[in-house]
Amino acid sequence: MGSSVTQNSKKINLILSDLIKEIGFVSAIEPNDPFRITKRKAIEVEKCYSQAYVEYNGLYKLIFPILHQRLNYLFRFLNIQNDKESYLSVDQKKELLDTVSKIDSLSFNLQKEGIIIIIEDNYKNMIDEFKKIFEKTKSCLIPKDFKKIELIKYFPVFFVNDSSEMMTRKQADSIKIEFDNNYMQQQIDKMMDSIEKHPADAIGKAKELVESCCKTILRKKDNSIKPDSLEFNELIKKVKEELDLKSNHPSVKQIIGSLSGVATGIAQLRNAKGTGHGKDAISFKEPSVTEARLSVDSAIALVHFFWDLSKERDRTRIQCEKSPEIEYRMGSELGGD
Repeated sequence: MGSSVTQNSKKINLILSDLIKEIGFVSAIEPNDPFRITKRKAIEVEKCYSQAYVEYNGLYKLIFPILHQRLNYLFRFLNIQNDKESYLSVDQKKELLDTVSKIDSLSFNLQKEGIIIIIEDNYKNMIDEFKKIFEKTKSCLIPKDFKKIELIKYFPVFFVNDSSEMMTRKQADSIKIEFDNNYMQQQIDKMMDSIEKHPADAIGKAKELVESCCKTILRKKDNSIKPDSLEFNELIKKVKEELDLKSNHPSVKQIIGSLSGVATGIAQLRNAKGTGHGKDAISFKEPSVTEARLSVDSAIALVHFFWDLSKERDRTRIQCEKSPEIEYRMGSELGGD
């Protein structure tokens, strides 16, 4: 297992380092002349692009700023030209196609190693539009209706969905199937899509996911309970009572108690850094991707446990109608020494 992970990391680094060499030593973009192909030893990346990816791991923090900067130089030119009928030069078109080709190649090679590159929606749409117009034709004409794009300089447009996040997404997808509810499915999708792009939104939706799960469990168990009137901590307490979460074993008891701590931590992180409450615009600091992923992973694990146990308790109630002995045995499942 360890050898396989090491080989995977080496391959990913090789893919990224090869692309950096290819861009850095063969073709570079000058800020004042973005389409002049020059040979020099390194690309000068503006600070705003480097800072946008400062929290990224390994060679991603080197390659993404380069590609981001190249796209912005090229898109800026298209934004200026699209008010009138104009043409790209042969070199300009070549440079655009080369940039898009490098991004496609990077995505293709990394995907084979379990890494998915996600591109900001507007940028991806712009790339797709460009490919549709220019990739399979000799024409260099820029259409008048070619849409302008709002350039992003200080925030990432490239995001990495690695195998650990892919596992989180698989778990999230399984929750979507379990709930079989359009609202819940949409909220889970938004939560997952926000982890890299809008961490504060992801944190807010992680807390909402736990709330929705708990309310659903209580509603189907006891119609007399009005979960919408309960505070978050009281909601968690009621669900634990409903699921008969108790034990005499010290270790199990500690884990059960920690469930409330996890839920409270998600709620507190949402209050401090997530969406849902008005924030002080001066002092508020956007949470990190790591904080967002911690919140989402914790919420998914908690929801999985609550929901699976809820289904198990439902099966027990049906079975116990035929045999009281089954009811006792299942009800005591967490109560052993």
